[in-house]
Amino acid sequence: MKKLFFLFILFSISLNAQIINLKILDFDNLPLDDADIYFKTSTKNFISDMEGKVVVDLSNVSGKDELIISKKDYQDVIIKVADLKADLNVKLEKINVIELKEAFVSNLKVEDILKKVIDNYEANYNVEKYYYLVDFTQDVHYDSLEREYINLDLEFKFNKDNLKIKSSKEPNKIIDVKRDRKVYIVLSDYFKNISIGKNLKQILNNISENKYTVNQLLVSKYSENTVYVITLENETKQVLLTIDKSTFAVIDFISKATQVKDKYSGLAEISYKFRPYQDKWILKESSVFSKLDVDLGKETNVKIDIKLKVGDFSINSFKGFNKTINPYKDLRLNFKE
Repeated sequence: MKKLFFLFILFSISLNAQIINLKILDFDNLPLDDADIYFKTSTKNFISDMEGKVVVDLSNVSGKDELIISKKDYQDVIIKVADLKADLNVKLEKINVIELKEAFVSNLKVEDILKKVIDNYEANYNVEKYYYLVDFTQDVHYDSLEREYINLDLEFKFNKDNLKIKSSKEPNKIIDVKRDRKVYIVLSDYFKNISIGKNLKQILNNISENKYTVNQLLVSKYSENTVYVITLENETKQVLLTIDKSTFAVIDFISKATQVKDKYSGLAEISYKFRPYQDKWILKESSVFSKLDVDLGKETNVKIDIKLKVGDFSINSFKGFNKTINPYKDLRLNFKE
């Protein structure tokens, strides 16, 4: 019995050693959220939360690999996997924006930059090559009193701008409310536009037709790369683009809009974010946030918060994803047939 107990302890230590807890801070010891944490060769991807915390899974990661911690406007930190500890605080240094601007010279206009982004899109993303393992949540609040929630593990596969989605059986968690009238969320357009090529072409067309005003063209730094930071605006929408200067890959795409349509009015924000992998850029996360005033028989305030986080990607399908998801109807209805 003593031998068995000793073996159990060894197994527990080995298992726990594959999980490390990081906290990402700036040099004033303030937490940094939305920092990218990924490996030089492994495909796993992690993102720090609002407290700067992130749990990193080292299983199946080579001890010779390197962990890279990146955030726009900050210098990268690179740590050898062999040097990682169970609990570690990592501080990122803010870049010197003044020095960066002085070293930066460009005669390109925003239209020129976007044309190069579109021309290099396929080479930068290779969207159709990978299966993406995704943690997906959809959270709906009615008047802050009632809540609907679903959390799913999904597998995405793009094929010529079409998206195939599969689920690993039942949701991890689902909360439903019994209401006579609900907001049913059809996510087909959102899912389809995760492959952002068509979005970029539409933005370029809107600029050429003077439907957007170029508010800013700035420069910053991400993952040791110089990046363009572009802000476009019109009366109802603001678009923010972060674009790698050397490859012309979009790193961040954020669109904020006011909405007035039929019985709906409110605010909406959608984002797509990417991180480097070898010589490509991989989707790391996406989100939709909406606050709507909706006529559901009576005036109702609805808050919709959707998050999609890529945990891993592979040229092969992930095991256990056998249930096909129909993106043309509310996701919850896929599990009520």
